[in-house]
Amino acid sequence: MKKIVIPYRAFFPNEEPKPLISIQLDGYGEIHALLDSGADTTSLPLAFAKQARIDYEKGIPRMSECAHGDTSEGWEVSCLIEFNGESLQVPICFSEDMGNPPLIGRKGFFEVFRVTFDEKRREITLERNG
Repeated sequence: MKKIVIPYRAFFPNEEPKPLISIQLDGYGEIHALLDSGADTTSLPLAFAKQARIDYEKGIPRMSECAHGDTSEGWEVSCLIEFNGESLQVPICFSEDMGNPPLIGRKGFFEVFRVTFDEKRREITLERNG
């Protein structure tokens, strides 16, 4: 995979652009998620797991904490996602919606890609490691 550059974009009109990427979750479809270098694990709403028929209750119980301090019980499940034509196995914590956008964390993603955030240009650059 060659280097890809993704411009920041907003979830909603009149919102500050953010480092968003689009992934595919098998059984759910396309998800626009915030690429978050401060998040250990990818975090998605529990409703996504239910719609995708993921047996999340067989996952590892976890307490999720969002940036503003709220916590929620969740389940960590290893899932296959697709990004830019590549399939990746990543741990995803599914929990009740805490008002956060879907997040792509470091585990399973930042290990595969070298990620550069360019705030001045408002873009993300991703290159496959190794």
